[in-house]
Amino acid sequence: MPRQSDSAMLRETMILFEVSQRRLLLGLGSLTPNRLLIVLMRKGPLTPTELVRITGLEKSWISRAVDGLVEDGFVEKEPSATDRRSVRLILTAAGLAQAGRVDAALEDNARSLLAALDSEQRRALIAALAPLRDVLKDRAP
Repeated sequence: MPRQSDSAMLRETMILFEVSQRRLLLGLGSLTPNRLLIVLMRKGPLTPTELVRITGLEKSWISRAVDGLVEDGFVEKEPSATDRRSVRLILTAAGLAQAGRVDAALEDNARSLLAALDSEQRRALIAALAPLRDVLKDRAP
């Protein structure tokens, strides 16, 4: 079997990792709402427009997911102080608790994957991922 190019290896690895994370999120409820809870937990109150920019999801997906999160008592809509047509999305105590559960499950998943590597492989992987993470952060919206 021919050796994969570095870029193909990176793409395949990222896809497989993303699939494992998505399966986990689906097991905890619905994929998009759980992703939004994590973003709100990490970034703080945001407008729906900011969520679209950060996640890359379509406005209609965000709108439906936010409506469900509000209905479930995980998010509150606070009117914007500067724009009457806009709202900021704020996690409630229940939303923060759910986001914490989701984040902990995602963390456990990542730790279990890393635990499958020996300590030398794990150190090498983390050393290689740090500069890649920095490049991705620089390119993030």
